[in-house]
Amino acid sequence: MKSLWLIISALALANVLAVGGVVGWLAATDRLSKDRVHRIREMLAKPIAVEEQERLAAEAAAKQQAEDRAREIRLAAAPVPAAAQIAAERDEAELAHQRMLRRQREIDDLGAQLVRRQDDLDQRERALQQRIAAFEAEKQRYLEIEGAEQFRAALETLEGLKAKEAKALLGTMLDQGQGEQVVAYLSRMDDRKRSAIVSEFAREQPSLAADLLERLRTRGVATASAAPRSAVPNDPAESAIP
Repeated sequence: MKSLWLIISALALANVLAVGGVVGWLAATDRLSKDRVHRIREMLAKPIAVEEQERLAAEAAAKQQAEDRAREIRLAAAPVPAAAQIAAERDEAELAHQRMLRRQREIDDLGAQLVRRQDDLDQRERALQQRIAAFEAEKQRYLEIEGAEQFRAALETLEGLKAKEAKALLGTMLDQGQGEQVVAYLSRMDDRKRSAIVSEFAREQPSLAADLLERLRTRGVATASAAPRSAVPNDPAESAIP
């Protein structure tokens, strides 16, 4: 029993010495003062729950004080006259109305642009249909002129004549207003035979020969360039039409 008491006493003395050493070290290193000791005692005097309640109460009081101060400032401010408030509301309503009108004008302008674009597309569509119809009509006319057996027979007859005789027949046809048939015959004729006939025209009627050459050059160009790709015939018999 005496030995146990000695051990307890030694441990207590060691703790006291350790605490004293820590306190002495804090004081020697300027980390401990009476004010700090006082604050530590105050901090440890209250339980954590009590300290937390006091902190929350202080924050609530500060918030309430700020709200009261703001309310006092609002009450101290001069009240807005009813006329001024009505004028402000009227101005705001007018601004909203102007914004609505501006937006409506923008919508109307967009609608007008769409209508104009649709009209332009409709006109282009009609023009395209007219060009297709013109191309088909011209192609059909060429077929009627050059595709008949009579045309081929007449062409062979012309090719069998002398250049001067063929020129005379074609000249008569030109005088009768059958210029398209004359150009069709010349375009389908043998190159050497055509050159000889045109030479006969050039000898006696140079301007008429020049006109025939130009009509041969432009034969089918206008309608072919005006027609869309999908309207160009794929039939070899049709593609052979000059």
